Amino acid sequence: MLARRVLPVLAAAVLLGSAMAQQALRPPNYYLFQLPRLTSGERVTGTLSMDDGQNFKDGSYVDLYVVQGLEGDRVSISVSSVAFDAFVTLFDPDGYLVSSNDDYMEMGGDAGIDVTLYVDGAYLLVVSGYSQWDLGEYTVELRTGDSGSPTAAGTIDVPGTIESEITGDMPLHPNGYVGPTEYFGFEVTEDSLVLLTLTSFDFDTVLPVFDELGNEIGQNDDYDATSDSQVALQLSPGTYVVAASSYYTGEGGSYSLTIDRFVRAP
Repeated sequence: MLARRVLPVLAAAVLLGSAMAQQALRPPNYYLFQLPRLTSGERVTGTLSMDDGQNFKDGSYVDLYVVQGLEGDRVSISVSSVAFDAFVTLFDPDGYLVSSNDDYMEMGGDAGIDVTLYVDGAYLLVVSGYSQWDLGEYTVELRTGDSGSPTAAGTIDVPGTIESEITGDMPLHPNGYVGPTEYFGFEVTEDSLVLLTLTSFDFDTVLPVFDELGNEIGQNDDYDATSDSQVALQLSPGTYVVAASSYYTGEGGSYSLTIDRFVRAP
């Protein structure tokens, strides 16, 4: 009988000891309209501290932001910190998970998200560390590219070559898989096989091509086991747009874009 009485007492003591060792979580109570709203192109500095709310899953401390967007908008969000291993999560206006990331672009402790929004409204962005021990200063940056057909900033002859540069202030392409982008229009005057080649020593290239209605009709990322890109298309007479793009939002630099044309011999 004594053994039966002692066991429940010991079990209660173990449970009590565990409860005392576990600190109480601080839930991130908030109203969405009270949260700071991120503006495209503006870097915001924040600090994770033990005064912040905590994630119930792993106890990590969190800061919350609002990303206002429209259906079809391209959104790129980066979080960087030298103090801790960053983690970023995005939820849609109804609370459903859109995307999350720990290591962005293989850059170690930085985190980032590249998505195309699928509904209008206020999205919730959660910045946290990988664990409850991750505290310190960080920066978060939002970049957006509006939905819709690409607009050419210049023209390229067919055949012809353009030498230019991808810079951080160029728009993101809205389809969700490339970074800063420069567009060029070109004209085809007769049925032709057109070969487009994009090369760069500075960044990983992506080469999308569009018809006059903005429909993507060709795309290439890595050509012939390199980071260069090449697209071959049989085109009818008309006006087209080619995009010189980087694969990652944080990349840029000089590039060369060439269009070659081949026609059937008479």
